[in-house]
Amino acid sequence: MQIGERIQQLRKAQNFTQKQVAEAVNVQTNSLQQFEYGKLKPSLDTLIKIADFFGVSLDYLAGRADNDNTIKIEKTGSLTQEEKRLLEDYRKLGKINQVRVLERIQMLLEQRTAKTQNKRQGE
Repeated sequence: MQIGERIQQLRKAQNFTQKQVAEAVNVQTNSLQQFEYGKLKPSLDTLIKIADFFGVSLDYLAGRADNDNTIKIEKTGSLTQEEKRLLEDYRKLGKINQVRVLERIQMLLEQRTAKTQNKRQGE
């Protein structure tokens, strides 16, 4: 599978428009379209941005690996509109900010667990 085909496959599987992906990786929409049709090759920097956006490796994007290392959401666990928006916003962040978001979520979960344990001990 060629890079452009892989980009298109990932984009469609995650329900993004070409415009959304293009904006997220800072290229023109027509450039992304040309990437997908194999008429234009993305630069290495752009490939890295695309791989980061979709959460896949460069090897997967280049067709050198078959495992994309993404977690599929089961059909029974459909997302609410707010969850979809949060996921879309998260994907627009750079890796550093994604890590910060995950750390903040972990901290909030730990605080919630501590409060629950304190309530149980106080009963």
